[in-house]
Amino acid sequence: MRIALSTFFSATIVPAFLLVPLSDIISGLAPLAILRFPILLFAAAIALWFSSTQKPALRLSLLLLSISGFGALSCIWSINLEVSLERTLLNIAVACFLITYAIAFSSANQLRILIALSVGVTITLTLGIVFGVFFNSSQIFFQGNFRGGFSNSNSLALMIIIFTVPLCLAYFAQGGFGRKILWVLVLLAAIGILVLTRSRASLLALAVAIALLVLTRRQITVRLLIVISTTATVIYFSSDILDFFAGKYSNISLGALETRLILWNLHLAAIWEQPILGYGIGVNPVNFKEISDFARDTEKGSSLISIPEELGVPFFIAFVIASIALLLGPIRRLIEGIKHRTAPPLSILSVIVVFSSMTHGLFEAWIFTFGNISALFLWMCLAFILRLDLEMGRAGKRRGSSLT
Repeated sequence: MRIALSTFFSATIVPAFLLVPLSDIISGLAPLAILRFPILLFAAAIALWFSSTQKPALRLSLLLLSISGFGALSCIWSINLEVSLERTLLNIAVACFLITYAIAFSSANQLRILIALSVGVTITLTLGIVFGVFFNSSQIFFQGNFRGGFSNSNSLALMIIIFTVPLCLAYFAQGGFGRKILWVLVLLAAIGILVLTRSRASLLALAVAIALLVLTRRQITVRLLIVISTTATVIYFSSDILDFFAGKYSNISLGALETRLILWNLHLAAIWEQPILGYGIGVNPVNFKEISDFARDTEKGSSLISIPEELGVPFFIAFVIASIALLLGPIRRLIEGIKHRTAPPLSILSVIVVFSSMTHGLFEAWIFTFGNISALFLWMCLAFILRLDLEMGRAGKRRGSSLT
């Protein structure tokens, strides 16, 4: 029996992704988690060799190679050469994987791969939470934040908001009544876990994800139902929500927002000291743990800090302009395609991932950390959006030429 290339690819990379959360549950698997990178490169090489649907991925390549290339160049002036060399090798490896993946697979196959990854990670998160609750119940909370069987509540919340929530919303948007009920139940369970983790960034990203689903629904009844139910829920739990947002830092004199602002100020001061070239890829010049204990559960406080701090402000400005120029059009066209049903219904998953990541990434630094499976998944979603835009654009040109 002949196995489809996308099936082989999924069967290869899904276990590689799952090594990360599994190694968090089972410490003995931690040494194996590093194997995910050679596995990803092997799968990408096989895919490129046997693919019959190759198309260029120029936009994605430009963004990834600019980070990898300038990051490699930053090793010359890095204040920590060892860290920068390690990050450079990682970035180059992941960039090769992503570009090869984008070239080798059609948008339809890429969407199947994204769904397989979402399902795989969601099942693994469920097993990890169940394991923690039933077999390690004394450790499922750390400093008041739920972490299940995992070591970090923020990591758990991030994976839920990137893998589970978009999957639920995408299938909710295109399923029948029975399926909608099923996915709503899964979504409510995910939201419950997010609340228990007390991750504000994830809850804000969740709000953006639901708002995006509302905006892409053409049926006014569905829009009204979602808006009314969401508003009613917020009103009903308003006192609990206020207590939640006010209570995480109740044992310190600073408010949560002020805490984050102080963290940002520390890094902005570091950027100001070396604004042109930065400190080198992967380097964190601020040792905030020695400054105060209140910020112990975060590092840079925003993905927007990573690039200017590591590679300099000029590169950051150029990268932002290039990203807007290369990505805004395809994302906008996909949203319009979803609204008017000219794009695959499940493709909303990728858009939700992108906007949720942008929201969450404002408060946590992970989008440009390519070793993070959530970051890797985000960039795979961007690859899908660009490939779908390329295919839809060519299809439109062919229809136009046939009419003339």
